Amino acid sequence: YMCCIEISGKEEDILDGLSHMTNSNTGLTFGAKATLSGTREGETCVYRCDQYPYHPIGSVTFIWKPVEDIRRQLWVWCHPSCYNELWEQLKICYRNKSTISEETASTEANTYDSDSKEQTFISGDVTLKSLKDKLNRHRLTGPLANQIVHEVLRPANIIDQGEKEQWWQCYYQDSARSSAFMQQEEFIENMETVSHPGEYTPHCIVGITLGDPRLAKPKKRTMVLQTIDTETDKTCCSDKILPEVSLSPLWDPVVQDQVKATKISDQKLNQIKSELLIPGSAPDLGIEESRVPVILVQRPGVRHGISLNYGSGWDVILPQNWSMAFWVAFIYRGARAAGIRDAESLNFEQKMPYFPNDFPDSFAGCDHEKNMAEKLKNKYDKRPPAKRCNYNKLSITSPFSYPWLQLVRDWNVDSHGNP
Repeated sequence: YMCCIEISGKEEDILDGLSHMTNSNTGLTFGAKATLSGTREGETCVYRCDQYPYHPIGSVTFIWKPVEDIRRQLWVWCHPSCYNELWEQLKICYRNKSTISEETASTEANTYDSDSKEQTFISGDVTLKSLKDKLNRHRLTGPLANQIVHEVLRPANIIDQGEKEQWWQCYYQDSARSSAFMQQEEFIENMETVSHPGEYTPHCIVGITLGDPRLAKPKKRTMVLQTIDTETDKTCCSDKILPEVSLSPLWDPVVQDQVKATKISDQKLNQIKSELLIPGSAPDLGIEESRVPVILVQRPGVRHGISLNYGSGWDVILPQNWSMAFWVAFIYRGARAAGIRDAESLNFEQKMPYFPNDFPDSFAGCDHEKNMAEKLKNKYDKRPPAKRCNYNKLSITSPFSYPWLQLVRDWNVDSHGNP
């Protein structure tokens, strides 16, 4: 359910606008050298326009498209609870205004209850585009993530020729792109020999074009085997993460639309399978087989006691209309479905903040805390008086929420009553 906003334009123009929403005191920002090349994903905390250190919007992750020309593309991923606020604040930052008053920024920031209907916003040479309904993002966590990704992500055949020209034939006519595909294919093949996803370069990005995952789906759910760590060549984990390996046709909006339009329906695919002479075998569709561009993003996890890279895994970014096909493919290879409660538990064990629960000074965090307080209060009121705790006798003034303003005021006063 993560939402994506695309920012495109000249690199200096993009960074100039985003500088109004970030500060280097919080860590690496959008202009960090480690992420500008497009080979690694970054993370930073964004604030309302020119409001740092007050009024945080939340924590976001971002991916730069590897450099191909002077115009750059940036994907910013955020939690849905702060999407509308981020969208509006980005529009403020990129408007052609020399100064932005605090009153204007604060007023516009408090109207984020309804979904933004705007899909594109243009200011000068910079374009904002909403991709929250255009991309899907699946997250695989655990030591078997490598093996599951290797089984499901089957590199496509980009050499097939036919009378009807497909999008992938046009895209890979460029020799540099076809050479990059060979490196990406080699990377995917080597994943089977790496025992743990945490062994790769942290936050590395790999693009690859795949065949239809529905064609090679097993008859029943299987379980991949853990790879035994041996003395093998691990250069694929770090040395080969180059800008060419990170490049993907998924960045192209025309490709996104064509991938959705050329997808074979489940009904037609099932009919083709039913006509096979050997039931259960994978049909060979040749040039008619759908090609799906995806982007892999590594998550390094944290050191947890004696466990290295606890919580590491892969994020798989998919085009629209392909989420269920890959979801089923992952489940049939042994992945187990998890939800928000599991994500919160994982972050808790990693000792990492979880948005919006652990961001009470943000608009989304305040709204989440208000909803939780209301649920706890309703649950408390449903119990009979003899079966519920008397907080008045225990001198607990705020049993269902944290009085942050009062706590901050108390913390700012020393033992002598001085601020």
